[in-house]
Amino acid sequence: MRRVATRARRAPAVHATATATATATATATATATATQPASTLDDISDYLARLSDVLARMPREPLAQLTDLLLAAARDDRAIYILGNGGSAATASHFACDLAKTANMPGHPRLRALAFTDNVPLLTAWGNDASYEVVFAEQVRTFTRAGDLVIAISASGNSPNVLAAVRAARELGARVVGVTGFGGGALRALCDVCLVVPSHEYGPVEDAHMILVHAVTAAIRVARATQPAASVAAGELVEAAIH
Repeated sequence: MRRVATRARRAPAVHATATATATATATATATATATQPASTLDDISDYLARLSDVLARMPREPLAQLTDLLLAAARDDRAIYILGNGGSAATASHFACDLAKTANMPGHPRLRALAFTDNVPLLTAWGNDASYEVVFAEQVRTFTRAGDLVIAISASGNSPNVLAAVRAARELGARVVGVTGFGGGALRALCDVCLVVPSHEYGPVEDAHMILVHAVTAAIRVARATQPAASVAAGELVEAAIH
């Protein structure tokens, strides 16, 4: 009986310690939760403000020119090939998807768009057996014909395999569109049309590239719905799509 009584007396102390520990932990968690979001929200707001400024300064004319070239490629039954590395590879795949599906409208010729980033066995075969620098150029030589359209995406404009692909495309007589940032890099001088996002920060440059994909796709749909054979209003259509 005496041992049971001892245990009964000790129990409140243990309970009080556990309660104090739980209270301290909850207080620390609440303090961290209360202070962290303010800084995080500021960082997010700063990034979005920088992105908004980049989009406001992004040139519209190259977007209109790209829209015209894509409509012409569909009208003339030309192929459209898109390429890039890393995040730009994802953008290339997304762009090919939107052109081949979303831009399609009944009664209009389809855009035969493919991304050279999507055939992983072929990409890795060239990379393993030759070098990574030729993974796109060799696909260009296999598939591209004179008059086709090659869209090269590179945030820096200096990716060696992108530059090699563009040079191969030009040798074959294809039209070349560059999508870049950071002043355009070496890619700018090799293109018929080049969109240079006015930023030297990878995040906003790549964000702007994705917005380009959706803006141009929307402009194509509007052009086809209103003036299927005309491209004079392409600039206005792009502007409307962005806003």
